[in-house]
Amino acid sequence: MIDTVIWLIGFRYHVAPDRMIRCFYLVDNARHQQEARRSIADFYDLHHRPDLQDVMPFLDEDGVRRSMTWFQHRSKEDLLRKRRYRETVQRELGDGAIPRTPDVNNYVLLTYVDDPEPWSSQPVGTDGRDLTGGILDFWNVMPDGDLNATPAFVDPQADRSRDSARVISPALPVVATSDEGIAVRGVKSISTGAAFGDWIHIGVFYRPGIVSEQIIYGAVQPNTRGHHHLPREQRPRRRGGGAPARLAG
Repeated sequence: MIDTVIWLIGFRYHVAPDRMIRCFYLVDNARHQQEARRSIADFYDLHHRPDLQDVMPFLDEDGVRRSMTWFQHRSKEDLLRKRRYRETVQRELGDGAIPRTPDVNNYVLLTYVDDPEPWSSQPVGTDGRDLTGGILDFWNVMPDGDLNATPAFVDPQADRSRDSARVISPALPVVATSDEGIAVRGVKSISTGAAFGDWIHIGVFYRPGIVSEQIIYGAVQPNTRGHHHLPREQRPRRRGGGAPARLAG
């Protein structure tokens, strides 16, 4: 059986035989395919506009010009600079306060590298493995490629009247560990834009009663074998009768 190719909201994807994708909104003509592909491309193009070079990129400590997505703010002035960047993205792309553009998705990665020491001194369930090296390696890969890591933090809703319900929920637990990483089995209920990211950033919102095996922070590529995407039915807004609003649904 050969791989299947589909267009999902304007993006071309190869679907391996052992993967399952149920899509309720297919872009099925060349014009809409081209227009929909601009959803994320427009964001990256902003960084190359000559009139925005004092807002969109910055020079890092090594003199490399990067997107302000990767700017690590350390002061009030830095925060104001980052705010100006975010306001520019919102204004130029016509999005709301929290669009699913790469800068918003990647923002949370800063919390890992801002103070990585606890990942060395206080890891739980790692059999003594130091997690800092892998975290910093992943962080270095992301800005070097200017990649997009879409978050998947929301677990399926369980019976909130019983803490014990967390134990039997289908939420994503660790089933095996090794020097290469972890093996997991289960589901995450929401990960907006996951099919369009370079990586899926897996995390969890801690709640009373959650079992330790479900407290996971890591990353997986969307096309990893054995990883299934089940998109919900979409009713995307359209602008001027054209392509779907960027990253709708």
